[in-house]
Amino acid sequence: MNYSLNEIPLLCYLTSLTFCTGSTDFDQRGVCGVSCAGVPTLLWLSLSHNNDLGTLHARALSGLQVLHTLILAACRLYDLPERLFAPTHGLTRLHLWHNRLRHIPGALRILSRLTHLYLEDNAIEVVASSSLIGLENLTLLDLQDNYISVIHKEAFISCNKLTSLNLANNHLSSLPPNAFNGLNQLQVLNLGGNQLLEVPQACLFGLPSLDTLHLERNRLKKLPPAVYDAMPLLHTLHLQGNRLSSLSPPNSISATALRTLYLFDNPWHCDCNLLWLLQSPSAHSQHPPYGAAARDVRCTSPEVIAGFLLPLLDFSGCFNIHENFTNVHKEPPNYISPARTLISAHDTFTGMVQRLLLERAKSVPEPTTDAPPNSVTGQSTYLGSIVLMLVLIWRL
Repeated sequence: MNYSLNEIPLLCYLTSLTFCTGSTDFDQRGVCGVSCAGVPTLLWLSLSHNNDLGTLHARALSGLQVLHTLILAACRLYDLPERLFAPTHGLTRLHLWHNRLRHIPGALRILSRLTHLYLEDNAIEVVASSSLIGLENLTLLDLQDNYISVIHKEAFISCNKLTSLNLANNHLSSLPPNAFNGLNQLQVLNLGGNQLLEVPQACLFGLPSLDTLHLERNRLKKLPPAVYDAMPLLHTLHLQGNRLSSLSPPNSISATALRTLYLFDNPWHCDCNLLWLLQSPSAHSQHPPYGAAARDVRCTSPEVIAGFLLPLLDFSGCFNIHENFTNVHKEPPNYISPARTLISAHDTFTGMVQRLLLERAKSVPEPTTDAPPNSVTGQSTYLGSIVLMLVLIWRL
């Protein structure tokens, strides 16, 4: 039987509807049959996973004047009619993920109240200067898992209320210097999983409110030295999975908000330039703010310390400073003595072995009068401790 929704009793009070038929007949009659005038209270509508939909008629959403959330995900949409959203001018959340869109639809420009836009997992290749015009209330934009290789200058300047921008897992190899102009309220920027060789310093100076920056899984060999000054509120920085061999410190650890660093899976060159990761911001502080990050730094060079974790190295030959971390680059030479390094690591493992032997000795019960002093149990315990110590030294 074919019914329009306004012919079904009690549906005039409907506020939420999921409509999944797998069909392609959302034509000029609208989603609701003749029209949706009979469901004026509909606030939330999901047409997701209608896999053969492909396209929508320009009047498919007629009658949905108060709709605020629309889900058109996984419908194999390749384009949207220019006037599709004319009846739904109050829409605030739009889900268009997992479709076949090759560009950001121009139909979105009339959605001036839209706050959340999900476009991940499409085939979008370019974010043009005109792509987001009219979306001045947008706070979240998700463009991850597309094919974006080009971002035009000032592409996001219309979205000055944006707080979260996700561009992860695209094909970006470069960024224009003014790519993020106008994003003064942006708090989270995800550029992970791209092919970036560098991040222009000018890109970062337009992000004064940024709290979290994802740059993991790119091809970065260095980071702009002014990255910390450009983003004074930056708290979390993801740099894992790049090609970094060194990393410049902030001018003053105590003056920066940066507290969480992710540095693993990089080809680190361990010298005095990395000492700042292990130091406290002042002589009165006992806890290095980046101690957790330093524990993930495994040296690739120099060859004599390749494979060592940074905290196991001996930095006593480096100039010890507290507040002004830029002094670490001056003197002495950026070199860690292999002998000192190995001795330091040896002392660490020796102390570990001694503690193990002491704990084992305490756990062995006192010999009784019935058992000779050199019993088999005592000999086994002693020999086991010696073997354990030799194994640890051999691994060193």
